[in-house]
Amino acid sequence: RIAFPHRLDLTTGRIMCFIAPENVNLSQNWFSISGLSEIYEKLLIAWFNSSLFFISYLISRRQQRGPYGQTAIKQMRNYLIPILDKIDNENIEKIYTVFKTFNKSTLMRLPIEKQIKSTIKIENERRLLDRAIMDVLGIFQSDIENQNEWLDRMYILFGNEIENMKLQRK
Repeated sequence: RIAFPHRLDLTTGRIMCFIAPENVNLSQNWFSISGLSEIYEKLLIAWFNSSLFFISYLISRRQQRGPYGQTAIKQMRNYLIPILDKIDNENIEKIYTVFKTFNKSTLMRLPIEKQIKSTIKIENERRLLDRAIMDVLGIFQSDIENQNEWLDRMYILFGNEIENMKLQRK
């Protein structure tokens, strides 16, 4: 039910993965993750589209050249993924509610790179999603000032990494 791209270009892609309420036929550019509980799917879909995941994604694929990263199943073990047992269902529902708002926002018209760059110092749906996940994971829990400061540094780091990847492509 979760569709995940085989290759993701952070400079043009708009979303990392999506959830389908029913099974759908995917093109060969996508693979699916199924067999998980609905509540865990909700957590993962929000996580995989968060800026926190994108940073872990960039770290895990540093040895690759260019802006494209393979996201094949065998590489999934290299990605940071929250453990369901550590997060209660109520908090997962909160994250998923924030994710649904983000998913309907105008940010979704922009590529991931521009979504994150436009979030520096701005309170928007992406920042709200990232802070909701930080709260649940206990990262500066309920400390909006420290969360925002940390996120701004992370967004700048992300932008710098993307620029470096673009230079590698040339």
